[in-house]
Amino acid sequence: MKKIIFSFLAIALTIGVVSGTAYALFFDTATVAGISVTAGSADIKISGDGETYVDNAPNIGVNITDIFPGYQMNDNFFIQNVSASIIGLDITGQLTSAGGDWAALSPKLWLKIDDATDPTFTTGWLTLAQWNNAAINLPSNPLAHNTSREYIANFQVDPAATSAEIAGKSLTNITFVLTGTQVAP
Repeated sequence: MKKIIFSFLAIALTIGVVSGTAYALFFDTATVAGISVTAGSADIKISGDGETYVDNAPNIGVNITDIFPGYQMNDNFFIQNVSASIIGLDITGQLTSAGGDWAALSPKLWLKIDDATDPTFTTGWLTLAQWNNAAINLPSNPLAHNTSREYIANFQVDPAATSAEIAGKSLTNITFVLTGTQVAP
């Protein structure tokens, strides 16, 4: 009986040694170090002529004077997506501040922004008060990486406004913020 027990123990020990050796023969690790990850960034620039683009245009020299009910004007501007990452951007615009007679003029002054290549893509007419309340999507979003788009800013005074409502009033230091937000991949 002792021989049988010792035989089983010898067999179990042999199996254990062979299994351990086989496991050691077929096991390995490798270490990789020095990995770095850098996030890109979204970046838009604006231009009045499609040639010279800047991050911010603190004083673009737009002075609209002698407005009256029904007055209209427009001007073109360009936005360029120069993001470090290869991403498309949805562009929004929002009027964030203005001085002067805001309460009187903001509901009477309208702004719409059109895609210059296809004016059927438009924000539609919105009052300055509406542009101030929320960021408005500009037409023809998204703006692809390393491309630019020309827009037309159309300005109009409410034709139904009375001279008494707008006469002698003004807005100053209007700040309009354009924001590019990454489009989900």
